[in-house]
Amino acid sequence: MNNTNFTGYISKNYLNSKTKNKKTNDHALKPEFCFKAMLHPKNFNTYFGGDYSISNECFKKFYDTLPILNQTIKVTKEENKKLSEQSKNYYRGGKYIPIRVSYIDANITLFKEGIGYCNKKDLLPITIPKYVEDYEQNIIEREEVK
Repeated sequence: MNNTNFTGYISKNYLNSKTKNKKTNDHALKPEFCFKAMLHPKNFNTYFGGDYSISNECFKKFYDTLPILNQTIKVTKEENKKLSEQSKNYYRGGKYIPIRVSYIDANITLFKEGIGYCNKKDLLPITIPKYVEDYEQNIIEREEVK
């Protein structure tokens, strides 16, 4: 599983799994959701330009974001399914699980060589773009109003 955008984080179950076909890479930042955040009116001009003619500056910002969104964490296929269900549940009208707590919510313990196991307070120990965190906060506030 060669992956140039591998974060170095591995789930505890991935480490303990002896079966290669039960392992996979999870996109840590839910790229589909992040692209949806880019399309939000508050962010659209930054990444796509206001008149739908993408400037070089907008394209560069969009292009520079792609490697960040492509970051992966090695998990088991069962864990990947749990993470995927979080997104599916939200799009079906369920509660939104913020990216930063998604692995904790799925009961996935992460490990990184040189750091060791991440504990619950570490949440998701990778950088989440501010526009994504702002978009998530907007969703959470809307859910609280319901």
